[in-house]
Formats: sequence, C-alpha cells, structure tokens
Amino acid sequence: MNVTSTLKKRLQIIRKLAKDELQKFSPLIENLDCGVENLQSEKNSEMMLNFSESVQLLSEKLDDWMVRFAGDVIKQATEICGLLHASSRLSLWDQWPRERQLHTVTWSSCSLWKTKTVTYFEELAVTAYFIIGHLQETELKYMNIEELNGDKKWFYDASVSGFKIDGLQENAGHIPTGNGSQSQKNKFIQTVDGLVKVYKQIFLHPDPEKSKIGDLSAMLSSTVLLYGESRLHDDFATRVSAVKPSALRSEASLQMLQSDAAKFDHQPDDTLTHIKEVKKDFY
Repeated sequence: MNVTSTLKKRLQIIRKLAKDELQKFSPLIENLDCGVENLQSEKNSEMMLNFSESVQLLSEKLDDWMVRFAGDVIKQATEICGLLHASSRLSLWDQWPRERQLHTVTWSSCSLWKTKTVTYFEELAVTAYFIIGHLQETELKYMNIEELNGDKKWFYDASVSGFKIDGLQENAGHIPTGNGSQSQKNKFIQTVDGLVKVYKQIFLHPDPEKSKIGDLSAMLSSTVLLYGESRLHDDFATRVSAVKPSALRSEASLQMLQSDAAKFDHQPDDTLTHIKEVKKDFY
C-alpha cells in the first residue's frame, strides 16, 4: 500500500471514530428543557455540564489523533528526503489551535545552519506539501494559482476541504516556505533563536490592524510538537512564555477584546430553536 492510500485510510478511521463518539452525545442533552425560564435549572445545568465535559474530552482525543497523523506525514517526508546530517537537530511544530490541520509547521536545526541546511528544509517542506496535496483535500482556491483567480466558475474542482496546508493567499501562507512573497519566504524555517526573534518582533511591536483580528503571536505562543526533538520545542515554548507584553501589545489586546465584544454580541431567541453556523457566525 502506498503512502497516499495509507494516510487516506488513517483519516477515514479517525473520522469514523469521531463520528461514533459524537453520536453518543445526543442522550446527554435529549431531555434538555429549552424554555428560557428553565435554562438555569439544576437538571439542565447537570446535563450541560456532562455534555461540555464530554465534548472537551473528545476534543482532546481528536487533537491527539491529528497530531500523531500530522507527525506521520512529516515522518514520511523525512524518509523520502533522508536525514540532513548526523549532527543536525530536527524539530517540527504545529501552531495551535488550528483552523486547518497542519496550519503551520516550523523546522529548527541547532547546527550546520548554512545554505544547504535551509535548502534541505525547503525540500522537506515541499515534499510534505505534495504528500498532503495527494490526499485530495486541498481545494485549488487555496493554491492561489494566478490563472484560476477571478472568475472561478469556468473550472471544476473535485477536491473536498479537509486536511491541508495553509492557503497561499496574500493574507495566509503561514507555512515553512511562505506564500511566495519575499517577506514570507522561509519565515518559519528557523533556529530556535531565530524563531524567538520572529515572535518578539510580532508580539512586542504589533501591527495595529492585524492585531485587531489576531496576528501570528497567538499561534506562536501555542505550539505542539509533531516530530523530532522535544528539547528544541520546549526551549522555544519556555522562552516565548517568558516574554512580557509591551504597552503596544496590551493596548492592541484591549482593542481586540472591545472589537470582538461588539462583533459577537448575540442575544438568543426565546426558544433556542435557531441554528448557528459555528465558524461563520461565531469564529
């Protein structure tokens, strides 16, 4: 069985397990009293507590499954590309939480940081992109293909949106090799020192507009190890957590909070029978 078939089968298994777990949730809230006057009743509170705890446990379980899956994707890429050097150190991270799986991966090497090292990590990243692309869960619109921009009605894309890398649009491309722009090129192929420097620049000197909607400092402060040496990742996480917010960051965070409070001000109706799309209406 080839790499693509094996990984596709893994994804199918993970999704089947998730669906089976979700189906167990219905009995937890099937007797919920949806009348506004009874929302805070002891019975409702107990049911909702059990429901929320179950959702949290499933979320943690799914995170673990997907981290392992993403790590195996990278492992396959390293087997194709080979190891750079016996004395090199390799650590691959995903910025968490993730809107899309494998939103961003960061490679770090502690030694032999030369041109050939950067080239190796570029090749490793692109190999991982190809593996993920072959899963056929990356819609063409995320690839920012010039010929397909604009009117997208003239071509057919059979891909479904699923496990994919971050898109290559101007406001995205948070992947090791970037989105093609010079400012993004290899932005996340770094030593630990280099990536801490990237984080500090974004965190301590926030862009007024980007920080209102959330910038990369939030993702860089919440990472998870996918593959490689945990020591490199732990070093980065420790150093990032020690950085204290500047006055500019504190002000930016306050403005973001105020903006979100106004944007997501939501008053439920009196029956709670309305349906909200979580990502579109809340996220």
